[in-house]
Amino acid sequence: MKKIFSCIAAVWMLASCDPVTDPVKATGIEIRPSSVTLEVGKTEELTFAVLPEQAVQKVLWESSNEKIVTVKEGKVTAIAAGKAEVKAVVAENKSLTAVCTVTVTEPVPEEKPVTGLTPTPAVDQSVSLTVGGTQTFGVAVVPEDASNPAVHWSVDKGAVTLSAATGTSVTVTAASAGTAV
Repeated sequence: MKKIFSCIAAVWMLASCDPVTDPVKATGIEIRPSSVTLEVGKTEELTFAVLPEQAVQKVLWESSNEKIVTVKEGKVTAIAAGKAEVKAVVAENKSLTAVCTVTVTEPVPEEKPVTGLTPTPAVDQSVSLTVGGTQTFGVAVVPEDASNPAVHWSVDKGAVTLSAATGTSVTVTAASAGTAV
């Protein structure tokens, strides 16, 4: 009786087990975004989907040029200006791939506007010239590393002409008797 009970128990256990099923085979892969532009030093997370979605969602990541971009677990890091491809490869079927084209650009320098000018001689000074006499005026641009430090010189009214205007300095010549501003 003991043998019969053991056999019945074994048959019952086998009947109650879940049947073994084969895993769903991957048929394709998608990557998002399919292209991206990054500045040197910036990063971007890529996402993927192995198709069908019941397939194992595991990929291997590759960069076509690690001097331009690196990739680790979908995180792309821009190293140097240029173009490279980041590839996601289905781990179970390496013939299934998806590519993201990455363009890396140099960072755009931050715009630094001119915030002031410091004149020489000082603004509160007046200069007297005889006709034909000259005086050079200058300015210091603030900040010194302004993006566009160019200075445009002009005379509102008066008896002087401008000559030798070069960037932050100008030479004026007294053309006639009078006052110039």
